[in-house]
Amino acid sequence: MEALFGDPEVMRLYGSGRTYTPAELPEIVALIHRHYEQYGYGIHMVSLKETGATIGLGGLSHALISPDVQIGGVLVKSSWNLGYAVESGSALLRFGLDTLKLERIEANTPVGNAAAIAVSQRLGMVYEGVVTHQGQDYARFAALGSPSKGLSR
Repeated sequence: MEALFGDPEVMRLYGSGRTYTPAELPEIVALIHRHYEQYGYGIHMVSLKETGATIGLGGLSHALISPDVQIGGVLVKSSWNLGYAVESGSALLRFGLDTLKLERIEANTPVGNAAAIAVSQRLGMVYEGVVTHQGQDYARFAALGSPSKGLSR
């Protein structure tokens, strides 16, 4: 987690854009645990199947930017541009829409994060425009659940 949350280049593309100190990480972990306790799902570690090495975080969560469930993730720089975000995102959308039967999942990413926008598009999510939250503009994408098809685009 220190490699993720302490790296300014990674964090400029994630959430508020600020880095976190090692002393702040236990509160992040506590937030993740509380979300799991409340909803039964949330953020989890992303690991490589071949080696078991942890390369990031990803999941479904309730974020302050919207009342809908949000899909999101963050990977260490060495794992960028290798398809892991799309692979993880695809599994998360299937889980959320097909298993949890969520009606809607959003992706809200800072408008300057071209890579995350491209991931949302590759996942087949529909662009809904720009929303502003706490003075920052986010591109909003959505995937909608369908009882018979799982994902409608």
